Amino acid sequence: MGTKQMEQLGLKGSLGLCILTGMHLTSFADVGVPSAAGMVHRADFIALGIVRPTQPPSFETTKFFKGAKLSRFGLEDPSKGQFLTFNLSRVTEIVGASPTIVFGRLDEKKSLLSLTWLNASLWPQGHRYDTFDSETVEKTQAFLDQLLKYSAIAKKDPDGAVRTLIADIKDGDTQAALAYLEVAVEADFDASSAEHIRAVAAVVLKNNSVLDAASVRQLADISHVFLVSLFTPLALDLADAAGVEDSKRLLTALHSMLKARGASVEPSSNVAGMRRAFTEISAKVQRAEARRLISIFESSLPTLRETYSDSVMAALVGRLPREVLKGLSSAQKKEIWLREIDTISD
Repeated sequence: MGTKQMEQLGLKGSLGLCILTGMHLTSFADVGVPSAAGMVHRADFIALGIVRPTQPPSFETTKFFKGAKLSRFGLEDPSKGQFLTFNLSRVTEIVGASPTIVFGRLDEKKSLLSLTWLNASLWPQGHRYDTFDSETVEKTQAFLDQLLKYSAIAKKDPDGAVRTLIADIKDGDTQAALAYLEVAVEADFDASSAEHIRAVAAVVLKNNSVLDAASVRQLADISHVFLVSLFTPLALDLADAAGVEDSKRLLTALHSMLKARGASVEPSSNVAGMRRAFTEISAKVQRAEARRLISIFESSLPTLRETYSDSVMAALVGRLPREVLKGLSSAQKKEIWLREIDTISD
């Protein structure tokens, strides 16, 4: 667990280390607070309801998001009291009489929900993220509904899930859409399709790059899932327009991305410096990523293969080919784009 995670749980310095070293490994592994998308993905049970001040506290469900439909159950401390800053009996003080959303691992036989991430298992009273509107339970519920919607559609209609995701991004409804791209898209699709979907999303975002502040922060935090050639132009545009702290968050993500690919860039570089650093490596990176993404023309998902393949390749190569693409088969387009890729020069 890193220093930031320890501070989120109220553990600092040697005291935190002392407590952590005394914990069982299973508890240690569970307590680190993941991203919002990571928590939704890893929890086997998510529900909205009311915490009752029993001993130990119990929970009455009013809406199920994920997992077994158990209407009432007890709450359990996974650390068995080993975190001094978490006390199960104080959960009712944290939540009060207001509805809350709980995350964790449910033992149906014992009717117990283990609060996997302690206080952070209670949204929004116990933990709030800055990557989506998490100020109220209503906004938090809306985020969850939308995030889980994509996976629900994907089970029945994979291409429909892609169309829905892209439509939401175009409409500026991006917080849950970006969270979906972080983790769940890899569970719902094969690795190649997930990469294609993220590429299309990056292109659509670049063409509709007016993002709210929470979405900008989410984008920065998931930079690693995008191709450099598609993420960098988008991030630079957003960093120019974002507030100071959010711009810094984007540039920090860009620094790591560009540095890892051999660019000469300093951590303190501004937008202009990052742009120059990207120019140094852009041709090499574009060639490699375009060759990797050429498989989009063979995608089993029509929306990727037929609607967005040319847009993705144009963004990667930096231009459209001279040949007219309209009316050509995917195989014919692929051959044209392969020739275009070969013309990218340093």
